[in-house]
Amino acid sequence: MRIAVIGGHPQSLTSFRGELIREIASRGHQVYALAGEESKPTEEFLKEYGVEYVSYPIQRTQLNPFTDLTTLFFLYRFLKKNKIDLVFAYTAKPIIWGGMAARLTGVEHFHAMITGLGRQFIYKTQKDSLVSYLIAKLYKLSLSRASSVIFQNEDDRQFFSDRKIVDPDIMHVVNGSGVDLQKYRHVPLPAGPITFLSIGRLIAEKGFRDYVEAAKLVLAIHPNVRFQIVGMIEHGNSVISKIELDNWVSSGYIEFLGQKDNAIDVLKNCHFFVLASYLREGVPRTILEALATGRPVITTNTVGCRDAVTNGENGLITKAQNPSSLAEAMLRLIDDPNLAKQMAANARLTAEEKYDVKKVNNHMLKYMGLL
Repeated sequence: MRIAVIGGHPQSLTSFRGELIREIASRGHQVYALAGEESKPTEEFLKEYGVEYVSYPIQRTQLNPFTDLTTLFFLYRFLKKNKIDLVFAYTAKPIIWGGMAARLTGVEHFHAMITGLGRQFIYKTQKDSLVSYLIAKLYKLSLSRASSVIFQNEDDRQFFSDRKIVDPDIMHVVNGSGVDLQKYRHVPLPAGPITFLSIGRLIAEKGFRDYVEAAKLVLAIHPNVRFQIVGMIEHGNSVISKIELDNWVSSGYIEFLGQKDNAIDVLKNCHFFVLASYLREGVPRTILEALATGRPVITTNTVGCRDAVTNGENGLITKAQNPSSLAEAMLRLIDDPNLAKQMAANARLTAEEKYDVKKVNNHMLKYMGLL
């Protein structure tokens, strides 16, 4: 079978879908993996498994009629030229335009994975409401002939069901993207100063400003505690600017470690992982990697984030956009080492029981008719 996997960012093909792509290719299928820009590391990674990497034009962050039609036309030509039998797409634009291209070219099997709704359905202004309405209509059109639509949490499945975007009979829920338990092994909590770590795209909705405000509150009581951030500086709306980031660093509130292709080293050197996001996440991969490493997780009571954390067992759930609630959770773990150790052990157990990438991928392959 000739299969196309369509994503947005090249790194996501290796970081989030690498194990799935490798498993599909190992079953003898000819696999093409598509993402939005040239990437030699991604190309080399995929080549090892006999997978061809293809870059295609896509503007991931905004609706733009000209660039979006360019995306649709490219995907249409690619699917038709390569006689693709099955398309698997994830994230909004690859699903929307990949689904429409699959429909136009008569691809028999189209499968989509909703990896969270992000800012797509946040209604702050009349313009936001109009954009959200349009996105819902585009989703409905692109998914109207889908063979399956896979969600990473029950809230998103219910959201699509309530709005009649997708036929309930083809909806499935899996435990996030899963995590490679061999790669992310359990590491005992380190010695040395208590260290909190947050990883993510440097946008406001990931809660970095709340994280820094909470750090200020904690440092006033425990001045030796360390707060670290790992992430890539973004461009566009709601970003954390380099100037703002530099001010946090120069003020002594946080250490900025830059972008890391591999989170293992920073996770094993921290004590606690924090994700203060107030986006509609799928199930954040960073949380799963932290759990697998044996790190208690502090996160917010938002869709996706709360799914992997059982409050008081493998981490703590706080109020979203509330630095005081975040600081209170941090202080609880600092002041109770025994609780922290128990949560660390439970974190690894959670990853083993629910989020093993092999188990997650087997479910996905079954829904795609490839198992």
